[in-house]
Amino acid sequence: MNNAGTLLLILLVIVGIIILCVAVPPLQTVIGVGCGVCALGLLGITIKKIHRSMQLKEYFWQIFPDHDKDYLNYGFINRSWKFQTERKERLLQYDPEKAKELLALESHINPSLFAIVVMIMIATAFIKF
Repeated sequence: MNNAGTLLLILLVIVGIIILCVAVPPLQTVIGVGCGVCALGLLGITIKKIHRSMQLKEYFWQIFPDHDKDYLNYGFINRSWKFQTERKERLLQYDPEKAKELLALESHINPSLFAIVVMIMIATAFIKF
């Protein structure tokens, strides 16, 4: 399925869930609690990923020369394509295995944080005390 089809399917599922929540109010609480539990689980996994990425950054900090340390400090801040390409090359140059692990971890952290925020928003909107 192409991207437009996937987005349409996701939109239809979301609209269906909203209609179900309006038709069956107790379902709101179930969805809210489910999203809250999922957010907590994903938060635990994301914290482990952040901790491991910090360990890897510390490893690279020790082996990088001083002029290359900016590639560690500004990985999340400087999102330009050129900088990220140079950063990837530098990391792979010093230790390819750990560089691949660090890059994979970093590519999962931001989407995970976004998903956690969305799940918390859903949980707080649907749980009625």
